[in-house]
Amino acid sequence: MARIRYIKPAFFKDVELKKLPYEARIFYAGLWTVADKKGRGLDRPDELKIEIMPYDNIDPELMMDMLARPKERYGRPFIVRYQVNGERYFQVLKWGDHQRPHHTERQSTIPPPPKEVLERLANVALTVRYQEGMGKGMGKGNREKNREPSAADAALKDIKDNYKVNVFQILNQLKQRMRAEKSTMLGPDFRIPDEVILKTCESFKRTKVRRPHPWFLEVLGAELIRWHVDRQDREHEAEKAADVDAPDGETKALKDILAKMPKGGRVA
Repeated sequence: MARIRYIKPAFFKDVELKKLPYEARIFYAGLWTVADKKGRGLDRPDELKIEIMPYDNIDPELMMDMLARPKERYGRPFIVRYQVNGERYFQVLKWGDHQRPHHTERQSTIPPPPKEVLERLANVALTVRYQEGMGKGMGKGNREKNREPSAADAALKDIKDNYKVNVFQILNQLKQRMRAEKSTMLGPDFRIPDEVILKTCESFKRTKVRRPHPWFLEVLGAELIRWHVDRQDREHEAEKAADVDAPDGETKALKDILAKMPKGGRVA
């Protein structure tokens, strides 16, 4: 049964929605009218087409597939498709941001998405946000977005969620400074190695700190310098790498960058 739903002016200016063909945009809005009070419905594309776009020659399965694909920038799709006890359903994500169902509307009888489905969505969103912060505009493209979340990704998410430190912003700001200073320490993609991130996160969790933002940045810089020196040791002959305490040009440049970084608890 179709319901009356709201549509906000911002719908027409959504930067992710504009990437879809207009048929998919209409289909998405139409899903709101067939979804129940919790934003859920039966995932039966042919029946949905009859309810939403009965006069148009469209492929409803393709429409649902487009809406269930991860967004380029934020990772989470517009809807999630799932199955419970052999029946297929869909869930409109961020339903509460879109709609305010009337209090007299019938309660949902459709089971929510299983926990493993939601966890998979969270991992996809984490991967895209991580790559957005770590390598935006550096030409990595779909290859980075499609990679599986690493242990470093999970460690960063743990710090952000459980210690309330926005480590993604810290990493992004450090990389922006390195890029502005034309540092070549990390190569053209400016990707901080996973081993550096893991060691920094492990140290953070072992140490009780009052000012986590400057501490995380300081340890991250120290681990990055140590990684760089170790790499120099491996790449050069032993006699050329003997004096590791004497910083090379890249190490000194990174120390200068770290010295200029904000030391407060808030990332600008």
